[in-house]
Amino acid sequence: GKQLHLLTDKNYIPNPTNPIKSLAFSPDKSKLVISDADKKIHYWNLEQNQYYPFKQRLSANANKVMFALEAGGDTDAGDTVISGGDENQIMVWDVPSGDLKNITDKLATSQKIYDMSLSADNRYAAVALNEGVIEIWDLYKKTRDKKIEIPESEKTGFTFIAYLPNESNILTGSEDGFIRLWGISASTLIWE
Repeated sequence: GKQLHLLTDKNYIPNPTNPIKSLAFSPDKSKLVISDADKKIHYWNLEQNQYYPFKQRLSANANKVMFALEAGGDTDAGDTVISGGDENQIMVWDVPSGDLKNITDKLATSQKIYDMSLSADNRYAAVALNEGVIEIWDLYKKTRDKKIEIPESEKTGFTFIAYLPNESNILTGSEDGFIRLWGISASTLIWE
C-alpha cells in the first residue's frame, strides 16, 4: 500500500518503541483518536490537521478507544471518547479538551478490557474481558446491567466484541479461535 497522509505535529512525536494500541474515527470521519502503549490518548482534528493530547495520562494501557454520543447528542459531533483497558474501568472523555468527564466503577473482576462495542443509541457498552466474561454497562447510569460468562470448562479470553444490528445479540471472537453469538436479554450462548 501507498501512504496517503502522514499525521504530523511538532507536539506529537511517533515512537517506534511505543506501539499504537487502538484508534477510531468520529462518525463523520473528521476526527481521529489514538491510544498508545505509553498510556496516553491523542486526538487529531483531521480537517484542520490539529493535534490535541489528552491532559491526563492513564495509569494503564487503554486497549480500546472509540467515539460516542452523549444522551440526545448530535450524531456527527464526535465530542465524546470512551476508553477501556488495563485500568479495569470505562472512562468517558471530552474532545478536544481531553478532560475526563466521568468514569464507571471498577468492573466486578480484576480482568482487563480487551474490546468494547456500543449499542446504536450509545447507552450500553458491551465489554469483552480477558477471562471469558462479557459485561454490559449502562453508560448513562454508570452501572453494570448484565454479566455473561463462558462455562469454566471452556474458559478463554475474548479478543473481539460487536453489537449486531438487531441490538439483541452480540458477537465475540476469542483466543480459542471460536466465534460465538450471544443473546443479551437471557445472557445465553446461541451459537458457536
